[in-house]
Amino acid sequence: MSFIHRFTVNDDFFVYDVNTNSIIEVDEVVYSICPYFNKTGIGEIKKIFTNTFTLDSIQRAWETIAKYNKQKDHFSCIYPLNKNETFKWHKIVNEVNTNLRQIVLNVTDNCNLRCLYCPYTCSPLGKRAHNKHNMSTDVAKKSIDYFLAHSYKQNGFISLGFYGGEPLLNFKLIKWCINYISEQHNNDTPIIYSITSNGTLINRDIIEFLVEKNIVLLISLDGPKEIHNKNRVDKKHQGTFNRVINNIEMIKKVAPSYYRYNVRFSIVLTGGTDYQQLDDFFSYYALPVRISSFEGFESSTLNHLDIFKNPLLNFDKMKQKFTYAAIQNIFNIKSEQKKYSFVKNLFENSLQRIHRRYPCKNLIIDPPGDSICIPGAHRIFVSTSGLFYTCEKTEGNDNMLIGDIDKGVEINSVSKIIQNYHNFIHKYCNDCWLIRMCSSCFVHAVSNNNFNDEKFAQNCHIRKKVFHEALRMYIEIGRQNPSAFDWLEKDPLDTLMNNELNKA
Repeated sequence: MSFIHRFTVNDDFFVYDVNTNSIIEVDEVVYSICPYFNKTGIGEIKKIFTNTFTLDSIQRAWETIAKYNKQKDHFSCIYPLNKNETFKWHKIVNEVNTNLRQIVLNVTDNCNLRCLYCPYTCSPLGKRAHNKHNMSTDVAKKSIDYFLAHSYKQNGFISLGFYGGEPLLNFKLIKWCINYISEQHNNDTPIIYSITSNGTLINRDIIEFLVEKNIVLLISLDGPKEIHNKNRVDKKHQGTFNRVINNIEMIKKVAPSYYRYNVRFSIVLTGGTDYQQLDDFFSYYALPVRISSFEGFESSTLNHLDIFKNPLLNFDKMKQKFTYAAIQNIFNIKSEQKKYSFVKNLFENSLQRIHRRYPCKNLIIDPPGDSICIPGAHRIFVSTSGLFYTCEKTEGNDNMLIGDIDKGVEINSVSKIIQNYHNFIHKYCNDCWLIRMCSSCFVHAVSNNNFNDEKFAQNCHIRKKVFHEALRMYIEIGRQNPSAFDWLEKDPLDTLMNNELNKA
């Protein structure tokens, strides 16, 4: 059976061929019968479709498919191996020992808010609860020393991030860390600093330090007041919107250039939210947004916030707005993008994966890459006590623990995580048409110290829906403006470098 995915755009028919990573426009007859290629013969096909198409058209379509297959390997029935068999294991040691990109320090477990969907508030299995533990200077020092000793071959830049809880509750340690790493860093590789904050504690002294050290500030903001205050509340269950917005306006007034280049928003989408309201709101601020969504998989009390159970509204309007902007070349003209930042970030990831796909031979000769990172090489998340996890989203899960400040990253733990993950997902990915472009990783499968079938299947389902629509958008837009996706040629890391290190 051909390893393909079919989709339509208006009245036209397309096939995404998984083996060759190609998108092919076909006629209706080829579109209808191509799934049966390599499964049965032309005689059986004619019987199946005799009441739908003429026998001559079926014969011509079959010959066209066979020609495509012989000349270009399209419509093949080759399926991938378990990725454990194709993973480049020899690269792990070198990547972990010399090429670490980012370390994120959880400088405090404490937080001044109690956001309803926060994993440390609703306490899903495997997660800690809020507490008053702060990272010590000793833990921070050992973490930074490890980072510098294992990132010396990293090209471009390295990154030191701060997380919580609310990291600004331990602002003293953040300042110490930045001063310390500045003193210890002895090569020309730039360091990008970042803080993920709820935005309620920002004051002028903090702003001055953020500006001085050129720190990227990611502020959690879920949208306009009526949306934000539903979930982002303090210990008295009071909404925090006014405090956050007042501080954002203060940054904008005190340091307008810093605000423009260094401030971003982090949105958590929750069930029933209206995309149109979010777009209207974030278009006003015209800053980059990082969009994630709440999954209520591990919480029985927050089903109403689960986007899988309570869909978001007006998604089609967002598609229309993005399509218009792309066709008009707005995303290729930086000065014109202000009102389109939300829809740009909403669709960017999936369209970039489609646009930057490469031609290939087949899934055995050219196996698909990994959407997963190499734990301990791309990023390390350090808990307040000095434990190393793959990232901030897996903290507290024992099977995602990869070392600590004294032992460093343990290669055996890294290998075990990758092996277990690939063994787990093989039953889902082996015949999945999205295998070359999928963005799923460890966090979409891990639950309560194990990989969970239900959670992964849920995420798999939504990703296939997202990419199906993205393929349709990609063709529709590209037909009307072949240069519409030129902006996707640039690597996001290059964009970050230009924004943070080469400001005009």
